[in-house]
Amino acid sequence: MKLSVLYRILIGCLLMGIFHLPTSGTVPAEASNYLLSMPSANYNLDPDLLVPMEVVEQVALKKAQELWGQVTPGEPITTCDENGDIVAYMCPFYIGSGAFPSYEQIMEGVKEGRDQVKAVQIGFFNLGSTENSRSDSDTAHIERRAGGDDASTTDTADSKPSRMTAPKQLSSNEGESYQEALKAAKEKELGIGEYGTIYVSARYDRYPIRLCSHYLSPFYFRGDLAQENAAAALGSEPHLSRYYFLGFRGQYFEFVSGQKKTIVHAYSLDIESFEPFMRRLPSAEQLEDMRNDWDKLTGSAEAEKGGDS
Repeated sequence: MKLSVLYRILIGCLLMGIFHLPTSGTVPAEASNYLLSMPSANYNLDPDLLVPMEVVEQVALKKAQELWGQVTPGEPITTCDENGDIVAYMCPFYIGSGAFPSYEQIMEGVKEGRDQVKAVQIGFFNLGSTENSRSDSDTAHIERRAGGDDASTTDTADSKPSRMTAPKQLSSNEGESYQEALKAAKEKELGIGEYGTIYVSARYDRYPIRLCSHYLSPFYFRGDLAQENAAAALGSEPHLSRYYFLGFRGQYFEFVSGQKKTIVHAYSLDIESFEPFMRRLPSAEQLEDMRNDWDKLTGSAEAEKGGDS
């Protein structure tokens, strides 16, 4: 039974062209199309509200080491609120020793994982059947991996029910092997076990750690796909202007081309829009609680900069 399952995966991989004879160690030519520009934000705020970058990096590194042990930090990615004001940084980490990989190297792994997912699905499913349909939660197991108070809010990548359905009912062994193969492929695509992301507030009127993800941020594993959708919507090659962070699922890419712009949801990749709204200001008690959190994490007087805001 196991041989039959492995045979299906092998056929899927061959159809996807994943298995091939190596030709060289060079980066593929299409990697030059991967690069996204770093997003920007408005910093024209009360200077006392802005968290210095060294404090952001300190907080992110401390949390990353707590979650994953030895890590190597990458370049923090700027995110903004619904009004375009700086709100947080997505701080990526490579888990282990050595230099943080380049964008091109990270994207090679992401695309390899995508191909593996397709290969596993092709190996097990036929298109068009309406019998024995099943869906898979891409990263449902990640929440069980989360540890620590902040990691309890670990984000997970969205998934949609698969339109690929089994031509026959899978046996228990086949179903288990399929789930294992799909899980491994999704982990490769998302960088699970290789990368993690700590979202740290850029302002003292926010709690320090917004989110901890045990995988890459959407900037990496969705950015190129979002750019493709934006190009189709705008009819020209766009560049990334802003990355909106409004919460777990409220993450959006803003792409601009000339005078035109469009917003793409970071998980669903749908073209969307949202209206700026007035954020409810934190109470004096909440601000005090936030300042205490910054104090605990930094252990320095830097956290008191937002005291009178």
